[in-house]
Amino acid sequence: MLPRRMLERAKRIIFVTTLYLEMVRESEPSTDTLEELNRLFKLAGDSDALMVPALLKGVFWGKRSEVIQQASEKLNAGDINQSCQQILSITPAWMRYGEGSTEMLADTKSVLRTAYSVHAQGGHGSH
Repeated sequence: MLPRRMLERAKRIIFVTTLYLEMVRESEPSTDTLEELNRLFKLAGDSDALMVPALLKGVFWGKRSEVIQQASEKLNAGDINQSCQQILSITPAWMRYGEGSTEMLADTKSVLRTAYSVHAQGGHGSH
């Protein structure tokens, strides 16, 4: 069994990577996108570690992607707290990490702000 800290880190990599790519609607992330994501969120020692979660984001979110897009629309209306709560409410239990909800909530807000900023600037990659 993986040590708890390692498991928490893996969950964070999966959550942040897949949520971000879902928010910006990037289906085939470029190496540049993953490197930037890793730089911004300090997820892994090597951005290559983000490739598997990136390629499997549809598996992780599946039909929940519609709710993520609704949360994105609420974010466009300026309600980041409601967007975060909506996303966290549909996040699978196995993907949850951090003590309480503080760390995950902070990451969710950061991902939403970053994705919104990228999307507002015209984004990157294939949307």
